[in-house]
Amino acid sequence: MIFLIGLSGVGKTHWAAKLAAANGWLHYDTDIIIEQLANKTTSQIFAEDGEAAFRQYEKDVLGDIIRKNEKCIVSCGGGLPVFYDNMNSMLNVGCVIYLQASPAYIAKQVADTANNRPLLHGDSLTDKLQTMLEARKKIYERAHYAIDAEQATMANFEEIISKCTQTL
Repeated sequence: MIFLIGLSGVGKTHWAAKLAAANGWLHYDTDIIIEQLANKTTSQIFAEDGEAAFRQYEKDVLGDIIRKNEKCIVSCGGGLPVFYDNMNSMLNVGCVIYLQASPAYIAKQVADTANNRPLLHGDSLTDKLQTMLEARKKIYERAHYAIDAEQATMANFEEIISKCTQTL
């Protein structure tokens, strides 16, 4: 199992889908699975049920994916590694890759969809991303590998995946 982590907007879903297709692995996107289970959008879950309910969904979905024990690439919601013991769970069963990017870069990437991202609503998007990154960075940096999302290539990922599959 390979887990892609990082802030919302760094390209986790994009890269996970490409890598899964290229390697013949399954792709799981935790946010999409949660929306299907709840029959609500992420924004609706946050608004109607609260962040705690969303974080519980994340924990449960991650547990379900881990129990399947399949060759898969998982694009994780930005907060998933931060809550419960999710990061340790991922580190213990697979390979965790942190997609790093500057808040300014991410702000450009999510500018059109920020209103659909519950934790990014409101004023200065770059400031919110900076604050979020500072709060999560120590956990993200526990990943086995890091890739600069602003310069990422398929070759970067394939090199890491090769290393990961030797240890899995």
